[in-house]
Amino acid sequence: MYTIANLRTAGRVLVIVLLAVLLLTAGCIDIRETPLPDVVTEEMNETFSTVYEHVQFSMDAMGRDVENTAVGQSGYSYTDPFLNSSLQKLRQTYPWAQWAVRYDRNGTVVAGYPVYGADTPYLRDSSVTENAFADTGYLLSQPKINTKGMDLMSVSAPVYTSSGEYDGYVTLEIDPWMYTQQMMRETNYPGYQIWMIDASGIVYSSPEGIGTGENVLISPVFADSKHAEIIQNIQTVPEGVTFGKGYDSAYIRMIEKVFLWKSMQTGGKNITVIMTEPVEEVPVVYYAADNNLTSMKDIATNVFSYAESNGQEKTLAALSDPKSRFILEEGAVFAYDVNGTLLANTERDELIGESFLNYHDGYGVETIQLLIRRSSQGGGYVPYYYPVNGKLGENTALLCLIYVQPVNETWFVGAVQPLSSTPVPYNISKRDEALDNVLTAFTYLEENGKDATLAAFMDPEDIFLKQGIRMYAVDRNGTILSDGKRPYNVGKNGFFFIDRYGGSQSRIGEMTGMNGGGYMLSLHDAPNGGIRVVLEYIKQVDDEWVIGTTVELGTVAETM
Repeated sequence: MYTIANLRTAGRVLVIVLLAVLLLTAGCIDIRETPLPDVVTEEMNETFSTVYEHVQFSMDAMGRDVENTAVGQSGYSYTDPFLNSSLQKLRQTYPWAQWAVRYDRNGTVVAGYPVYGADTPYLRDSSVTENAFADTGYLLSQPKINTKGMDLMSVSAPVYTSSGEYDGYVTLEIDPWMYTQQMMRETNYPGYQIWMIDASGIVYSSPEGIGTGENVLISPVFADSKHAEIIQNIQTVPEGVTFGKGYDSAYIRMIEKVFLWKSMQTGGKNITVIMTEPVEEVPVVYYAADNNLTSMKDIATNVFSYAESNGQEKTLAALSDPKSRFILEEGAVFAYDVNGTLLANTERDELIGESFLNYHDGYGVETIQLLIRRSSQGGGYVPYYYPVNGKLGENTALLCLIYVQPVNETWFVGAVQPLSSTPVPYNISKRDEALDNVLTAFTYLEENGKDATLAAFMDPEDIFLKQGIRMYAVDRNGTILSDGKRPYNVGKNGFFFIDRYGGSQSRIGEMTGMNGGGYMLSLHDAPNGGIRVVLEYIKQVDDEWVIGTTVELGTVAETM
């Protein structure tokens, strides 16, 4: 298993929310000619150096491992079980890897881990051909969207026959957001944000995931900002520091930010790693929480009824009308298509037409992805943490709730509002804890097999419950295979269990796991009042079942 500790040893080496999102984390940048402020501290420089070394080392490590896997597959037939076993080992080495895949010389999938059927969501990147490897041992490819709507970048290496003929390639498909978050996890400076951009302006990774795969120099996502200007300036020299204006955490006002950058060569690409940090304190914004969930659901239902009677065009126009009948006083009303493109928003109509498919909230929840999944199940509630202004260098977010309702199979409408009026600091280490729990379970599974792993989840003397870790497993049909804290549910169908808002979290969790894995929030009644917030991380084992864990985030006062 690749870890930062291994790296060190190896070489020191709202949907005002989702919408305001990332316009853009380092967005709307104003280049200055004045001297740099005295804000680039030794800690900041050390943190950036550490992150840069993590990126450089991990890229090289992935490249070597993919190359070695490709060399190891030389001479094996496409149907040999060894292909899948070697891909399994490769994929489970890296926490940010989604799939490890073997393609033949024609670009057809012949093996992959996790194993899939006809609906295999691999990239099938047509740009990866024999000629692409002419000048590099391994190839880093820009992020592209797979069949499940995920932006994935990939590291690939060619396979040759014993006689030296090209025989396809092995690729490791990577979640870019998860990758850079893992590069940051030991820095302990939550205000820092990381970008990876190539020499042509393609965004390989961004702090919230928006704009991934887009060209920052020409993309309409960045059209209203000066982001292209700062990137062009940054790419004229291999490393440096500058400062300018960027949006605050809540995307309300422009504040001063520092930008540190350094370039590297990896996988045939010139990649610039950029770290940004706010240097201007901004006031904390408090919100008047309107906890009348009935009004939020009613307004979404009213939009749905209006859409049924008047069609999409008139509905979107009505939502964009400042005098719209669809107004939620302490929130927003919106419409998305099932590809994550914003169709309408009562608060931020300047963002209409942009894709927020891969937006991540404060805890890494891919909120729009969950809205799409919830909509596909007939609609319902989705909670998330909306990052807002807090103390300088502190992660602060507001717990919000969204209600969505599908209009048809192509688009859905919804509304969002705060569940609490007070933003709270959120603990990124909880996100890492959930991921680590699942990775530990995967290691246990690899060493001991399925039956022993399911038993271990519920054994009070085994490593999970002994450390207070709740692990669970669910098959693709919803049957609970194991649950460390709720053994009485084993054998039952979790799809029929509902949360405090009437939603089937198990069904959405299974869908999240089968779509490559990810985070989600679940809300429960706290014993002494308020809302008990739980973070879950779910990841697919194969095409039959998923493994998940829960981490308590504490109780939030319900002020609705």
